[in-house]
Amino acid sequence: MAGPQQLSLTQTHIVHSDLMDFDFEITTQGPPIDWPEPLPVVYQTDANFGIGFAADMATMLLMGGEIPPVLTVGIGYPVGGDIVYVTGRRMYDFSPTSDEWQLGQLNASPLVEGEVVGGGAPLFVRFMSEELWPWLTENFNVSDDRTYVGDSMGGLFGCYTLFNHGGFFNRYVIGSPWICWDHPLVYDYEAAYADANDDLDAVVYLAAGGAEDVLSPAFDPGATAIFEQARTAEHTERLGELLAGRDYPNLRLKTMIWPEETHFTVPYALIAHGLRWVFNAG
Repeated sequence: MAGPQQLSLTQTHIVHSDLMDFDFEITTQGPPIDWPEPLPVVYQTDANFGIGFAADMATMLLMGGEIPPVLTVGIGYPVGGDIVYVTGRRMYDFSPTSDEWQLGQLNASPLVEGEVVGGGAPLFVRFMSEELWPWLTENFNVSDDRTYVGDSMGGLFGCYTLFNHGGFFNRYVIGSPWICWDHPLVYDYEAAYADANDDLDAVVYLAAGGAEDVLSPAFDPGATAIFEQARTAEHTERLGELLAGRDYPNLRLKTMIWPEETHFTVPYALIAHGLRWVFNAG
């Protein structure tokens, strides 16, 4: 049997988190040209399934002169394509709280194994900033220019980080944010931030598919029940409207709903359009 293949131009590393007592698999890719200047860093979550197209798109955008040379950093787990493991683990890492109904649906699903729990986001963001970032600065020539890219539960994590841990990331590319999680949690975060602050210094690209409720009949029934209540496009538009209405002086924001994209096709459009926009919005 053939072993796992590594993408050309990428390097794979195991980075241990003392905070989470966990080993993350970190995949890095720099520009395919010699570049002496410190590189902006693009943090890409869900690397087990997304690092391939994320890294390729960064190269394509660079070739077209649409983004500068960057270091793409994919954050994943050392389990290859084990979708059952990844599905459960990402629910923990990306969620700030527990949503008992959604977790209950998932715990009865063949898409996961063992007990799925929530609430790991506070530690996960600290891993990114306090452990992974120092490791990156020691091993790569990087600048303090940092972009976050996350989709679905990764989009929820992006919203959580934007309103609760501002300043670490300069840019956010947030796709299909899972705002239905512990609803109205994200709106509570947004309102609390607005009450305490008169500015939001960030570049934010929010996107979702207009056909996110279109699911295959073969999709897991438990997960289907969650998707039927998610209203992802509606929630994304509302969050964009709330942010735009705050009139923050230093917020650069774009909200996009792609009419024909489903929840499972959004990530491909998100990388291309999101990265291009956030690196040219200013």
